[in-house]
Amino acid sequence: MRVKMLKNSTRRNTLNNRRRSCLGDDFLGAKLVSKRFKPRKCKHRKPVLATDCILSLIGEDNASRFCVATQDKELQRALRKVPAVPIIIVNHGALALDKHSFASQKAAT
Repeated sequence: MRVKMLKNSTRRNTLNNRRRSCLGDDFLGAKLVSKRFKPRKCKHRKPVLATDCILSLIGEDNASRFCVATQDKELQRALRKVPAVPIIIVNHGALALDKHSFASQKAAT
């Protein structure tokens, strides 16, 4: 049983690596960052936009303390409305932590 689970896990990782490699050079930074973190599973049964899925995982108060790495300006704008959500961006090939949002500053006081 344990060997079978390992095979499925290895196959799944291979598929994820293939998906990442199809993104091309424009997403090389995001590809490298994504390899460092464990993906989270959502509870959506039907396909939804990635932005909506991420926002549903974060919720109203980020109770799970997620940190989000994104280059999507719309998602960054939406995440800044939720307190205590660190946003990581790739800036000239380097990871950068975005400044605290107004919502985070307001929640801290």
